Amino acid sequence: MTTKFRIKLGALEVDYEGNEEFSKTDLMALLQELNTIQKLTPKKEEHKDEDTGSVNGKPTEVGVLSTSEIAQKLSVTSGPELAMAAAAKAIIVDKQDTVTRKALLASMQSATAYYKNTYSGNLGQTLKRLVLDSKLNEVGTNTYGLNADARKDLVTRLALSS
Repeated sequence: MTTKFRIKLGALEVDYEGNEEFSKTDLMALLQELNTIQKLTPKKEEHKDEDTGSVNGKPTEVGVLSTSEIAQKLSVTSGPELAMAAAAKAIIVDKQDTVTRKALLASMQSATAYYKNTYSGNLGQTLKRLVLDSKLNEVGTNTYGLNADARKDLVTRLALSS
């Protein structure tokens, strides 16, 4: 009679299809050998996927992304997009309720590969446009929060496990 089984132990996996006698006589020795090999096998290193931000295929945990990483994940190409990345950093990642204009600018400037000096001079217009487009809520003088829909969109686009 033929027997069939699959054994998975950590990174090791064995598929067997064959004589039933093997499963009765040699299976236990095989399991012990696999256990020994599995213990000697180095742990798989974490692999961060730069395109998705996932680590070993799992969503990135909130609290580990920089403004630059957020900008990269969002494919930022403009001042308003970088401002949204900075808002996402402060409000979603750093779990702040609101963010000030000054903090947004500092966060934008920290993303040196994406920041342009003109963004500073245009920040007032940028923030006004983001408020009018219902992406940011102006909750006080020079203080902003994320619109609920914008927040949901950013969390989805960033693939965060929040």
